[in-house]
Amino acid sequence: MESEYLKPFEELTYRGQLRRLRRLALEALASYDQGDFTLRPIQHRHNATFLVRAEGCRYVLRVNRPGHRDLALFRSELMWLDAIARETDLVVPAPVADREGNLLTVASAPGVTKPRVCALFRWVKGRFVSQHDLTGRHLERVGRLMGRLHYHAEGFAPPPGFTRIRWDADGLLGGVYGGSIAHAKAVLDPARRAIVDRAESITRRAMERLGEAPSVFGLIHGDLHQMNYVFLKGEARALDFDDCGWGYYLGDMGAALGPLVSREDFPALRAAFLHGYRDVRPLDSGHERMLTSFLIADRLKIAVWMSGRLDNPGLRDGVAEFVRDRVDQIEAMMQWNH
Repeated sequence: MESEYLKPFEELTYRGQLRRLRRLALEALASYDQGDFTLRPIQHRHNATFLVRAEGCRYVLRVNRPGHRDLALFRSELMWLDAIARETDLVVPAPVADREGNLLTVASAPGVTKPRVCALFRWVKGRFVSQHDLTGRHLERVGRLMGRLHYHAEGFAPPPGFTRIRWDADGLLGGVYGGSIAHAKAVLDPARRAIVDRAESITRRAMERLGEAPSVFGLIHGDLHQMNYVFLKGEARALDFDDCGWGYYLGDMGAALGPLVSREDFPALRAAFLHGYRDVRPLDSGHERMLTSFLIADRLKIAVWMSGRLDNPGLRDGVAEFVRDRVDQIEAMMQWNH
């Protein structure tokens, strides 16, 4: 049996890593009173997630990537989720306590690098809509959802011990995700490297101009793209708060709209999103004119994120092309007025 684990985790194929992570997930679930259950992988990218079915209910088990967050950061994510659930009628992934009352479980498994922090969340019902099928009506609902999250965040009083990542310029450009500007530029030609330098300058200038007043900077979801929200009965619902942290509200909008910038109908989608947002929370017209800078920042953030995924066999072969494509999106946006 020991020979099965002689190959280091980092050298395994995607399926090989997922098999070992599944064993770790089973160890984590042993801490919960779920009775009989089934376990199926959802994805293995930054973190690994598994669908758990137990006694007629569905849950998501998240196995966190090792080393990039400490327990205080994970606990604080759950604190904000709890506050949203108590203080609003928004549907969010509620964390589930283990039999000892803990919301976080640390699990290990043979052949998996380092112990992993795991959390179990209740399933949020709803329907995903693909990036290509999203309409203005969908985006209006997402804008309304984000406005409600920002409205709550603006009045949120962090409890003692609350600490989350910062999506300021340094965090966004490499301090959080593990990649870096240098990693991204390493897979680019000189012309695209120059575009990255310009994008970094645009990002830093925009953030310096805004400052960090509570009206523009607060707790944000950080990753509300189309794979992190679902729709049910005309309502958009947010998933996966792993990237929540202190950041710019415009940066949160950039994360939601960034994946859509290459669509021909992007101006209409953007307008619908902002209409929904303004139904809930004001947006200064001068700040709106800065949104393109934060769209550029988001595409740069995603390029940096991917540049740090060379340890993931399911992603590493596509790193160079992915980063080039995002830089090309940035170049196109630089022609817009922002």
